Amino acid sequence: MSSFETFADGGIIVARQMFDPALVDAFATEANELLERGRGNYYFTTGEKSPSLVQSKALDYANFSGHVAVTKVVAGIMGPLAPTSRLVINRQAPHAFQRFHPDFHVKAIAMLHGNGGGAFDFVEHDVNPNPYERDDDQMGIITEYAPNDFINITLDAGDVVFQLDTGIIHRGRNLSDKPRITGAMYTSL
Repeated sequence: MSSFETFADGGIIVARQMFDPALVDAFATEANELLERGRGNYYFTTGEKSPSLVQSKALDYANFSGHVAVTKVVAGIMGPLAPTSRLVINRQAPHAFQRFHPDFHVKAIAMLHGNGGGAFDFVEHDVNPNPYERDDDQMGIITEYAPNDFINITLDAGDVVFQLDTGIIHRGRNLSDKPRITGAMYTSL
């Protein structure tokens, strides 16, 4: 049975151990395969000072619907909106982290952590996220954030982070010595 934690200032709810460990393990395996060979946009979301890479791929439902565990997890989180969902698979190398960013393009997002040793960091509304601009080789001029203070939520396999405030500045981080997989699900409806 899941337990829940609420972080009201970030619009964050964490459901601990929301899925059976065998399903989570199968999800991580299938998501890794999709990252390697599936269709979809492929990009790097690595933080500027990360010691290693974070790779991401965005997939429409049709591109992952044949993968049983991935489809089951997306349906379990998104319910009847599953067929309209997108899935962003993130693979974080050991000790890698994303750049801090908002998710303004969606209304809400849910992230399943397929492996242990993870973290979700976010900046509370009343804290300055210290924005600055830099020239990125792939994306041109982008806004980065370098907050001096942020909230850290440690996560294990099967934990789901529900991000209801998509404007919150946040990042995913791998605290472990092994690669890890996360899946972020959302719909534009």
